[in-house]
Amino acid sequence: MGNTDHDLMPIINPIAHAITVFLGNSTTTQSTWVSSSSELAANVSDLGPDDRNAADSYFANGGQHLIFVPLPRVSNPRDVEAALATLGRFDLVVIAPSLAHMYRDLATVVAQICDKREAILLLDAPQESDPNNVIEWLNRNPSIKQKHVAVYYPPVNKIGASFSVAGMLNRLDQSFGPWTNPSGSVAQIQGGVTPSIILTNEQTIRLNNAGVNCIRTFKSIGTVVWGSTTTLGFDHPNPYWKYIHVRRTLYFIKHSIIESVKPIRAASTDADLSNNIFAVVEPFLLELSTRGAFVTQGGHFGYDLSVENRVDEVHISLGLAIIKPDELVTVTVRLAKI
Repeated sequence: MGNTDHDLMPIINPIAHAITVFLGNSTTTQSTWVSSSSELAANVSDLGPDDRNAADSYFANGGQHLIFVPLPRVSNPRDVEAALATLGRFDLVVIAPSLAHMYRDLATVVAQICDKREAILLLDAPQESDPNNVIEWLNRNPSIKQKHVAVYYPPVNKIGASFSVAGMLNRLDQSFGPWTNPSGSVAQIQGGVTPSIILTNEQTIRLNNAGVNCIRTFKSIGTVVWGSTTTLGFDHPNPYWKYIHVRRTLYFIKHSIIESVKPIRAASTDADLSNNIFAVVEPFLLELSTRGAFVTQGGHFGYDLSVENRVDEVHISLGLAIIKPDELVTVTVRLAKI
Protein backbone atom coordinates (compact mmCIF):
# COMPACT_ATOMS: atom_id res chain seq x y z
CA MET A 1 0.00 0.00 0.00
CA GLY A 2 3.05 2.23 0.25
CA ASN A 3 2.90 2.60 -3.54
CA THR A 4 -0.85 3.20 -3.54
CA ASP A 5 -2.39 6.60 -4.17
CA HIS A 6 -3.69 7.95 -0.86
CA ASP A 7 -6.94 8.89 -2.59
CA LEU A 8 -7.63 5.18 -2.93
CA MET A 9 -7.19 4.44 0.76
CA PRO A 10 -10.26 3.26 2.66
CA ILE A 11 -11.99 5.68 4.98
CA ILE A 12 -13.18 5.12 8.52
CA ASN A 13 -16.81 4.04 8.36
CA PRO A 14 -18.56 4.80 11.67
CA ILE A 15 -20.06 1.70 13.21
CA ALA A 16 -23.73 1.53 14.11
CA HIS A 17 -24.34 2.51 17.72
CA ALA A 18 -27.15 2.49 20.33
CA ILE A 19 -27.83 -1.14 19.39
CA THR A 20 -30.10 -2.19 22.23
CA VAL A 21 -30.65 -5.70 23.61
CA PHE A 22 -33.97 -6.31 25.41
CA LEU A 23 -33.76 -9.33 27.72
CA GLY A 24 -37.34 -10.49 28.13
CA ASN A 25 -39.43 -13.39 29.38
CA SER A 26 -40.76 -15.55 26.56
CA THR A 27 -40.99 -19.10 25.32
CA THR A 28 -39.78 -17.85 21.94
CA THR A 29 -36.57 -19.64 21.03
CA GLN A 30 -34.96 -17.12 18.67
CA SER A 31 -33.65 -13.62 19.18
CA THR A 32 -35.66 -11.10 17.16
CA TRP A 33 -34.64 -7.76 15.66
CA VAL A 34 -37.62 -5.35 15.62
CA SER A 35 -38.20 -1.67 14.91
CA SER A 36 -41.53 -1.02 16.66
CA SER A 37 -43.68 -2.20 19.55
CA SER A 38 -46.24 -3.66 17.16
CA GLU A 39 -43.54 -5.65 15.37
CA LEU A 40 -42.30 -6.94 18.73
CA ALA A 41 -45.82 -8.01 19.74
CA ALA A 42 -46.29 -9.74 16.39
CA ASN A 43 -43.06 -11.72 16.80
CA VAL A 44 -43.34 -12.45 20.53
CA SER A 45 -46.92 -13.59 21.12
CA ASP A 46 -46.52 -14.23 24.86
CA LEU A 47 -45.02 -10.83 25.70
CA GLY A 48 -46.45 -9.71 29.04
CA PRO A 49 -48.22 -6.34 29.54
CA ASP A 50 -45.41 -4.83 31.66
CA ASP A 51 -42.81 -5.84 29.10
CA ARG A 52 -44.96 -4.40 26.32
CA ASN A 53 -45.27 -1.11 28.21
CA ALA A 54 -41.50 -1.07 28.67
CA ALA A 55 -40.98 -1.58 24.93
CA ASP A 56 -43.53 1.18 24.22
CA SER A 57 -41.54 3.60 26.38
CA TYR A 58 -38.35 2.65 24.53
CA PHE A 59 -39.78 3.45 21.10
CA ALA A 60 -41.70 6.50 22.37
CA ASN A 61 -38.39 8.03 23.45
CA GLY A 62 -36.64 7.60 20.13
CA GLY A 63 -35.58 3.95 20.05
CA GLN A 64 -34.89 2.89 16.46
CA HIS A 65 -34.46 -0.85 16.76
CA LEU A 66 -33.97 -3.43 19.47
CA ILE A 67 -32.94 -7.05 19.67
CA PHE A 68 -35.35 -9.06 21.78
CA VAL A 69 -33.50 -11.93 23.48
CA PRO A 70 -35.93 -14.41 25.11
CA LEU A 71 -35.27 -16.02 28.48
CA PRO A 72 -37.71 -18.51 30.05
CA ARG A 73 -39.17 -17.41 33.36
CA VAL A 74 -37.66 -20.46 35.05
CA SER A 75 -34.06 -20.34 33.90
CA ASN A 76 -30.50 -20.04 35.08
CA PRO A 77 -29.13 -16.50 34.80
CA ARG A 78 -26.09 -18.04 33.13
CA ASP A 79 -28.34 -19.00 30.19
CA VAL A 80 -28.02 -15.41 29.02
CA GLU A 81 -24.34 -15.97 28.23
CA ALA A 82 -25.19 -18.43 25.48
CA ALA A 83 -28.00 -16.20 24.20
CA LEU A 84 -25.83 -13.09 23.92
CA ALA A 85 -22.88 -15.00 22.48
CA THR A 86 -24.87 -15.51 19.27
CA LEU A 87 -25.28 -11.76 18.72
CA GLY A 88 -23.00 -9.39 16.88
CA ARG A 89 -21.96 -6.10 18.42
CA PHE A 90 -24.40 -4.33 20.78
CA ASP A 91 -23.83 -1.46 23.19
CA LEU A 92 -26.91 -1.15 25.42
CA VAL A 93 -28.75 -3.81 27.44
CA VAL A 94 -32.05 -3.54 29.35
CA ILE A 95 -33.81 -6.17 31.47
CA ALA A 96 -37.58 -6.64 31.24
CA PRO A 97 -39.88 -6.16 34.25
CA SER A 98 -41.03 -9.79 33.88
CA LEU A 99 -37.57 -10.95 34.95
CA ALA A 100 -37.73 -9.09 38.27
CA HIS A 101 -37.61 -12.38 40.19
CA MET A 102 -34.04 -12.95 38.98
CA TYR A 103 -33.05 -9.32 38.47
CA ARG A 104 -30.00 -9.19 40.73
CA ASP A 105 -28.51 -12.52 39.64
CA LEU A 106 -29.20 -11.77 36.00
CA ALA A 107 -27.75 -8.27 36.31
CA THR A 108 -24.59 -9.71 37.85
CA VAL A 109 -24.03 -12.02 34.88
CA VAL A 110 -24.94 -9.40 32.27
CA ALA A 111 -22.62 -6.85 33.90
CA GLN A 112 -19.74 -9.29 33.40
CA ILE A 113 -20.73 -9.79 29.76
CA CYS A 114 -20.99 -6.03 29.18
CA ASP A 115 -17.53 -5.62 30.64
CA LYS A 116 -16.15 -7.99 28.00
CA ARG A 117 -18.30 -6.65 25.15
CA GLU A 118 -17.82 -2.97 26.03
CA ALA A 119 -21.55 -2.35 26.34
CA ILE A 120 -23.59 -0.51 28.99
CA LEU A 121 -26.19 -2.29 31.13
CA LEU A 122 -29.04 0.04 32.11
CA LEU A 123 -30.67 -1.02 35.38
CA ASP A 124 -33.62 0.15 37.45
CA ALA A 125 -33.18 0.67 41.16
CA PRO A 126 -35.79 -0.92 43.46
CA GLN A 127 -39.04 1.00 43.72
CA GLU A 128 -38.19 2.32 47.17
CA SER A 129 -39.94 5.36 48.61
CA ASP A 130 -36.82 6.31 50.57
CA PRO A 131 -33.82 7.25 48.37
CA ASN A 132 -31.44 6.24 51.18
CA ASN A 133 -32.59 2.65 50.72
CA VAL A 134 -31.56 2.82 47.07
CA ILE A 135 -28.02 3.81 48.05
CA GLU A 136 -27.92 1.00 50.62
CA TRP A 137 -29.19 -1.45 47.98
CA LEU A 138 -26.41 -0.46 45.61
CA ASN A 139 -23.74 -0.74 48.32
CA ARG A 140 -25.04 -4.20 49.26
CA ASN A 141 -24.64 -5.38 45.67
CA PRO A 142 -21.03 -4.80 44.62
CA SER A 143 -21.52 -7.13 41.65
CA ILE A 144 -23.52 -4.40 39.91
CA LYS A 145 -21.37 -1.52 41.12
CA GLN A 146 -19.33 -1.80 37.97
CA LYS A 147 -17.86 0.36 35.22
CA HIS A 148 -20.35 -0.85 32.57
CA VAL A 149 -23.53 -0.55 34.66
CA ALA A 150 -25.78 2.53 35.00
CA VAL A 151 -28.69 2.66 37.47
CA TYR A 152 -31.80 4.88 37.27
CA TYR A 153 -34.29 5.95 39.94
CA PRO A 154 -37.19 6.48 40.47
CA PRO A 155 -39.55 4.71 38.03
CA VAL A 156 -41.70 6.68 35.60
CA ASN A 157 -45.42 5.92 35.56
CA LYS A 158 -44.65 2.86 37.73
CA ILE A 159 -42.34 1.42 35.06
CA GLY A 160 -38.57 1.32 35.47
CA ALA A 161 -36.94 4.21 33.62
CA SER A 162 -34.21 2.16 31.94
CA PHE A 163 -36.24 1.50 28.77
CA SER A 164 -37.08 5.19 28.39
CA VAL A 165 -33.41 6.03 28.92
CA ALA A 166 -32.32 3.51 26.28
CA GLY A 167 -34.74 5.12 23.80
CA MET A 168 -33.49 8.58 24.76
CA LEU A 169 -29.87 7.50 24.13
CA ASN A 170 -30.95 6.30 20.68
CA ARG A 171 -32.56 9.68 20.05
CA LEU A 172 -29.48 11.63 21.11
CA ASP A 173 -27.22 9.39 19.04
CA GLN A 174 -29.32 10.00 15.94
CA SER A 175 -29.55 13.76 16.50
CA PHE A 176 -26.01 14.44 17.68
CA GLY A 177 -23.81 11.46 18.49
CA PRO A 178 -22.84 9.19 21.40
CA TRP A 179 -20.68 12.00 22.81
CA THR A 180 -23.78 13.91 23.95
CA ASN A 181 -24.05 14.01 27.73
CA PRO A 182 -27.38 12.21 28.46
CA SER A 183 -28.34 14.43 31.37
CA GLY A 184 -30.28 17.65 31.86
CA SER A 185 -32.50 19.47 29.42
CA VAL A 186 -31.27 17.54 26.37
CA ALA A 187 -32.15 14.23 28.06
CA GLN A 188 -35.93 14.57 28.18
CA ILE A 189 -38.08 11.52 28.90
CA GLN A 190 -40.96 11.86 26.46
CA GLY A 191 -44.49 10.53 26.47
CA GLY A 192 -45.97 12.69 29.22
CA VAL A 193 -44.50 10.52 31.99
CA THR A 194 -43.60 11.65 35.49
CA PRO A 195 -41.39 10.07 38.15
CA SER A 196 -43.16 8.12 40.88
CA ILE A 197 -41.26 10.08 43.54
CA ILE A 198 -40.36 13.76 43.55
CA LEU A 199 -36.73 14.06 44.60
CA THR A 200 -35.31 17.11 46.33
CA ASN A 201 -32.06 18.73 45.23
CA GLU A 202 -30.31 17.30 48.28
CA GLN A 203 -31.56 13.78 47.58
CA THR A 204 -30.52 14.06 43.95
CA ILE A 205 -26.99 15.10 44.90
CA ARG A 206 -26.64 12.19 47.33
CA LEU A 207 -27.92 9.70 44.77
CA ASN A 208 -25.71 11.09 41.99
CA ASN A 209 -22.65 10.96 44.22
CA ALA A 210 -23.42 7.32 45.00
CA GLY A 211 -23.66 6.45 41.29
CA VAL A 212 -27.44 6.58 40.82
CA ASN A 213 -28.85 8.65 37.95
CA CYS A 214 -32.12 10.36 38.80
CA ILE A 215 -35.37 11.06 37.00
CA ARG A 216 -36.71 14.54 37.77
CA THR A 217 -39.47 16.81 36.55
CA PHE A 218 -39.12 20.57 36.09
CA LYS A 219 -41.82 23.00 34.98
CA SER A 220 -39.58 24.54 32.34
CA ILE A 221 -38.20 21.40 30.68
CA GLY A 222 -40.42 18.51 31.75
CA THR A 223 -39.18 15.10 32.87
CA VAL A 224 -35.45 14.57 32.37
CA VAL A 225 -32.57 12.36 33.38
CA TRP A 226 -30.32 14.03 35.96
CA GLY A 227 -26.96 12.30 36.11
CA SER A 228 -24.91 10.35 33.58
CA THR A 229 -22.46 8.12 35.40
CA THR A 230 -21.97 4.42 35.85
CA THR A 231 -22.55 2.91 39.28
CA LEU A 232 -18.90 3.46 40.20
CA GLY A 233 -20.02 7.01 40.96
CA PHE A 234 -17.86 9.96 41.82
CA ASP A 235 -15.37 7.96 43.87
CA HIS A 236 -13.98 6.38 40.70
CA PRO A 237 -10.23 7.14 40.50
CA ASN A 238 -10.44 8.25 36.86
CA PRO A 239 -12.65 11.36 36.83
CA TYR A 240 -13.94 10.92 33.29
CA TRP A 241 -14.30 7.20 32.59
CA LYS A 242 -17.24 7.09 34.98
CA TYR A 243 -19.35 9.08 32.50
CA ILE A 244 -21.57 7.05 30.21
CA HIS A 245 -21.05 9.27 27.16
CA VAL A 246 -17.26 9.19 27.58
CA ARG A 247 -17.21 5.39 27.54
CA ARG A 248 -19.65 5.18 24.63
CA THR A 249 -17.69 7.74 22.59
CA LEU A 250 -14.39 5.95 23.12
CA TYR A 251 -15.89 2.58 22.24
CA PHE A 252 -17.60 4.04 19.15
CA ILE A 253 -14.31 5.48 17.91
CA LYS A 254 -12.28 2.41 18.85
CA HIS A 255 -14.52 -0.10 17.07
CA SER A 256 -14.98 2.16 14.04
CA ILE A 257 -11.19 2.24 13.67
CA ILE A 258 -10.74 -1.50 14.24
CA GLU A 259 -13.31 -2.43 11.60
CA SER A 260 -12.12 0.06 8.99
CA VAL A 261 -8.33 -0.41 9.09
CA LYS A 262 -8.43 -4.14 8.38
CA PRO A 263 -7.80 -3.60 4.62
CA ILE A 264 -4.89 -1.29 5.42
CA ARG A 265 -3.27 -3.84 7.72
CA ALA A 266 -3.60 -6.48 5.03
CA ALA A 267 -2.27 -4.36 2.13
CA SER A 268 0.43 -2.21 3.73
CA THR A 269 4.10 -3.00 3.89
CA ASP A 270 5.51 -3.00 7.41
CA ALA A 271 7.40 0.23 6.75
CA ASP A 272 4.29 2.10 5.60
CA LEU A 273 1.76 0.64 8.04
CA SER A 274 1.78 3.33 10.73
CA ASN A 275 1.71 6.20 8.21
CA ASN A 276 -1.14 4.63 6.26
CA ILE A 277 -3.23 4.08 9.38
CA PHE A 278 -2.57 7.64 10.55
CA ALA A 279 -3.65 8.93 7.12
CA VAL A 280 -7.15 7.47 7.47
CA VAL A 281 -7.72 7.84 11.23
CA GLU A 282 -6.80 11.53 11.40
CA PRO A 283 -9.52 12.73 8.93
CA PHE A 284 -12.06 10.63 10.86
CA LEU A 285 -11.18 12.38 14.12
CA LEU A 286 -11.22 15.77 12.41
CA GLU A 287 -14.72 15.09 11.08
CA LEU A 288 -15.91 14.11 14.56
CA SER A 289 -14.39 17.30 15.92
CA THR A 290 -16.34 19.41 13.43
CA ARG A 291 -19.52 17.58 14.50
CA GLY A 292 -18.95 18.57 18.13
CA ALA A 293 -17.58 15.30 19.52
CA PHE A 294 -14.64 17.05 21.20
CA VAL A 295 -14.23 20.25 23.17
CA THR A 296 -12.02 22.54 21.08
CA GLN A 297 -10.01 25.55 22.17
CA GLY A 298 -7.54 27.97 20.64
CA GLY A 299 -7.24 26.25 17.27
CA HIS A 300 -6.78 22.78 18.77
CA PHE A 301 -9.31 20.31 17.39
CA GLY A 302 -9.71 18.45 20.67
CA TYR A 303 -7.74 15.30 19.92
CA ASP A 304 -4.21 13.92 19.81
CA LEU A 305 -3.25 10.96 17.65
CA SER A 306 -0.14 8.86 17.30
CA VAL A 307 0.47 5.51 15.61
CA GLU A 308 3.37 3.30 16.65
CA ASN A 309 4.50 0.32 14.60
CA ARG A 310 5.76 -2.38 16.96
CA VAL A 311 7.09 -5.86 16.33
CA ASP A 312 3.79 -7.77 16.46
CA GLU A 313 1.25 -4.97 16.94
CA VAL A 314 0.27 -1.50 15.87
CA HIS A 315 -0.63 0.87 18.70
CA ILE A 316 -3.04 3.69 17.90
CA SER A 317 -2.94 6.13 20.82
CA LEU A 318 -5.83 8.55 21.17
CA GLY A 319 -6.26 11.52 23.47
CA LEU A 320 -9.76 13.00 23.26
CA ALA A 321 -11.12 16.17 24.86
CA ILE A 322 -14.63 14.90 25.53
CA ILE A 323 -15.22 16.79 28.81
CA LYS A 324 -12.68 19.63 28.98
CA PRO A 325 -10.44 21.14 26.28
CA ASP A 326 -7.23 20.82 28.27
CA GLU A 327 -7.83 17.36 29.77
CA LEU A 328 -7.70 14.45 27.36
CA VAL A 329 -9.23 11.04 27.94
CA THR A 330 -6.74 8.53 26.60
CA VAL A 331 -7.12 5.09 25.08
CA THR A 332 -4.78 2.88 23.06
CA VAL A 333 -6.13 0.63 20.32
CA ARG A 334 -3.84 -2.37 19.92
CA LEU A 335 -4.05 -4.21 16.61
CA ALA A 336 -2.23 -7.42 15.79
CA LYS A 337 -0.42 -7.34 12.49
CA ILE A 338 -1.95 -9.47 9.74
